[in-house]
Amino acid sequence: MDDPSLNELNQIRNPVRKRNRLENYDYNTAGMYFITICTEDKEKLFGIVINGTEGEAPGVRLSEMGRIVERQIQSINRVPFVQVEKYVVMPNHVHMILSVEDNNRQQKRPPNDLIPSTIGGFKRICSRKIGRDVFQRSYYDNIIRTQHRFDLIWNYIADNPRRWKQDRFYEP
Repeated sequence: MDDPSLNELNQIRNPVRKRNRLENYDYNTAGMYFITICTEDKEKLFGIVINGTEGEAPGVRLSEMGRIVERQIQSINRVPFVQVEKYVVMPNHVHMILSVEDNNRQQKRPPNDLIPSTIGGFKRICSRKIGRDVFQRSYYDNIIRTQHRFDLIWNYIADNPRRWKQDRFYEP
């Protein structure tokens, strides 16, 4: 894989606030979607980043709230037509790559807002199980259109704990 350009990495690390969803886009379209959901006021609720020791990779030691969020991410795989390909739960945000399968052959059509309804349901269930609203009102989404972009985002998610102090959501 070629080294990603600095511009591409900055677009992933520093997404610009935009309209909630892409205008006139069908979120039932088969493909990959990069999703980032932040906690309200970037509050660190889901755990702490650990540096790792002697060959152990950095990671996130999840709090009880973080474990609830992780279980709910894993349960997204029960949503028809949607699969979680990769994710990371960070102290104050979550990254996911969601795939939507080609449903032209399916007997049952998904709702017209498959990605927004999946994320909305995920956020509601997490907040209900935690006992309070924990996520900000909206979320970031990015339609992954190329293999290069998929690889770049996959690696970004995998490396997120190691790069925590350079993350735009990091606050000491």
